[in-house]
Amino acid sequence: SRTDNLGALEFDGSNDRIDLGAVFSLQGSVNFIMECFVKINSAGSDNAGIIESFSSSTNRWIWYYDDGSLNQFGFHDGSWNGILNSGINPTIGKWTHLLISRSGNTFKSYVNGNNVQTVTVSKSFPSSNNVRIGSNSNAGEYLNGNIAIAKVYNRALTATEIQQNYN
Repeated sequence: SRTDNLGALEFDGSNDRIDLGAVFSLQGSVNFIMECFVKINSAGSDNAGIIESFSSSTNRWIWYYDDGSLNQFGFHDGSWNGILNSGINPTIGKWTHLLISRSGNTFKSYVNGNNVQTVTVSKSFPSSNNVRIGSNSNAGEYLNGNIAIAKVYNRALTATEIQQNYN
């Protein structure tokens, strides 16, 4: 388990977020991996965004933490499509490595280097643009915690690479 601060971004749970603009898109059925280290500072967050892409309440995707479950992911294309829910409770104040991936129609969730969920979903993502870290713009929810070493890949990582990034 990590004990250093990893050069982390700190979010106080009230109104902090980082706007990155239109830096990447998951529109259609693009293969991707997103990963980061997260440290939740207090329980009670409901749908707090880790990373989201938001253009409207019906045209968005979000990777988020909901009280009691890390590593959730879904998108809205006129109706909500919840895809991943690890069901894993965070340890408050401890770093956790999170990774989600899409390869074709297969989505995977990893927590601390371990694959905890694999699902098949054949829907395409809506177009969206503004990428934000630390918020869920639609719900007005903000992360109370830290995010470090956030990365997005447009390719699959091997199991060895995932373990190396976790370690």
